[in-house]
Amino acid sequence: MAMAGIGAAILGVLTGLAWKFPAVGRVDRDLFRAVNSAPLPAWADGILRAVRPLGTSWALVVLAGLVATWRPLAGASLLGLGLISGGIERLIKVSVRRRRPFSSEPGVQIRLPPPPRDPSFPSGDASRAWYLAGAILAGLSAAPPVGAAACALAGLVSLSRVRGGVHFPADVWAGSWLGLGMGLLWAWTASWIRARFG
Repeated sequence: MAMAGIGAAILGVLTGLAWKFPAVGRVDRDLFRAVNSAPLPAWADGILRAVRPLGTSWALVVLAGLVATWRPLAGASLLGLGLISGGIERLIKVSVRRRRPFSSEPGVQIRLPPPPRDPSFPSGDASRAWYLAGAILAGLSAAPPVGAAACALAGLVSLSRVRGGVHFPADVWAGSWLGLGMGLLWAWTASWIRARFG
């Protein structure tokens, strides 16, 4: 599972960088405009705003704290690997330095104020949401409906970043795979810790 997680994270980021090819970049921008300007009902945008906190660092802290109440080492490793994942995401951001859609595209509707000031690629919120979904799905022995719900919520967080005007689809794609891959890596780590320390 460790190699699958690492492979998913690397492959997701590399395929996300395809926006640098002009033809793919045009598709990425067109898809962004279609999602950002789509005429959705107010309740749909309300749901996307409501799930946004699930992509924040606070969601990671809360889940790690809950896990730590019955498995302290697993909770600590969930937080620790989540911080490492965030560091990787930050390193990619400052290396790639992609401009946010609202600063590079005309007519963007920003629905998630305040607009972020850091670079766009990859999406940190999508990465954190999918990290938690991957952890729940693969490492916490959750019932299938719980794992499916975690993935659905992570998908909505990812969609909210494009709809909100703060990320291109390629940013969300790369962030999602980075997070999911790191979640799978954490599941392997938690299993290893449990086998050695009980």
